[in-house]
Amino acid sequence: MRYFTLLSLVVTTAVHAQSDTLHVLFLGNSYTASNGLPTVLAELAADLGTVVAWQSNAPGGATLQGHVSNPTSNALIEAGGWDWVILQEQSQIPSFPDNQVQADFYPAVSALTATIRAHNPCAIPMLFMTWGRENGDASNCAVWPPVCTYEGMQALLTQRYLEAADLSDAWCAPVGMVWQQLRETTAIDLYSSDGSHPSAAGTYVAASTMAAALLGTDPAAASYGGNIDAAERALIDAAVWSMWQSEPEAWKQFDYADFDLSIEPLPAGALVTLDANPYLDSVVVDSGWESFTLVAGASVTFTFTEPVTLAATAFGPCAPAETTTFVVQPTAIAEQERAVRLFPNPADGYAVLNGVEAGTAWELRNALGSVVQERRAAGSAVRFETGALPAGWYVVRAVGTSGGPRVFPLLVEH
Repeated sequence: MRYFTLLSLVVTTAVHAQSDTLHVLFLGNSYTASNGLPTVLAELAADLGTVVAWQSNAPGGATLQGHVSNPTSNALIEAGGWDWVILQEQSQIPSFPDNQVQADFYPAVSALTATIRAHNPCAIPMLFMTWGRENGDASNCAVWPPVCTYEGMQALLTQRYLEAADLSDAWCAPVGMVWQQLRETTAIDLYSSDGSHPSAAGTYVAASTMAAALLGTDPAAASYGGNIDAAERALIDAAVWSMWQSEPEAWKQFDYADFDLSIEPLPAGALVTLDANPYLDSVVVDSGWESFTLVAGASVTFTFTEPVTLAATAFGPCAPAETTTFVVQPTAIAEQERAVRLFPNPADGYAVLNGVEAGTAWELRNALGSVVQERRAAGSAVRFETGALPAGWYVVRAVGTSGGPRVFPLLVEH
């Protein structure tokens, strides 16, 4: 059994609600416009059963700071009705020295995400992580050596895009990370002749990555292949889905009803603090005899002397109310439990539970819940004979104690 002085509870529901039609706005530059990325994404999504209705403003060389004040970009955002807004920065800016990134990239992302949410309360901003240039950034290599190679430039792009997503509570389509995996494991030519813009295969990498994010679906389920070789498409889709499944933090994904509760046990209760995403108005935490409504960053102290079940219900305009329950116990009980030790564990011939109160009753149950042995503590220890028991998981459980059952897992091996 695991005990903590600080418990971080993450409440997660299904991925962003998916409908038959998604309205997607692209704000970027030639990396977005090359090879008709929005069209490729829409055709791929259609083959997966979802219509993507999109608009785009992607003038060549545009920066996100430029989009902040761009009349067309602002008019598109303010028109409202978007489910997703995909933001693509100029390809070099996120790999620049930190002071420039802090002055240009992060503030632009923050300003755009704020404007998006002001006019589209349920829209999710998603950063389009781009890729390092094929042979590094030759134009800035002399003054900023980290970008002299593809690997150095990509490392900075990855770091800064993920940081920007974290700072702005946005999603990230980690196209650059998938790109790097494909560079390292395949011979697919992802670049056009300038070593910067994407080839048709490179554009498909971006479309496949975005499809996984928007739909939560393996892009390999589609028969659509775009303008690339079927074998290349299969390798790209496999890399995308592997990244989706194995690196969830790369996407900074969350759902409308997600929140974190940081719970710090106290001697006679617990301090509960809420960290909520921007789509929630509040979370109501109820102990059964008292309840509190929390907004993001707020804390409240619950008073109790025995383990208690708290129910937390999330409220927001973008999803139905979601409720989860969890058990928390005061520090005094946790300290008492930590003093009890079950050894050896795994056990072969026997197991001893030390640190219990004399005279307390204990039972050993198998994985089906059947009692296989019953013991009463003589002094501060209880001994269970395991030599004749089948191998597998068991639990040692207190009988008739106040404050709820005390349970300790035991693995029997032979």
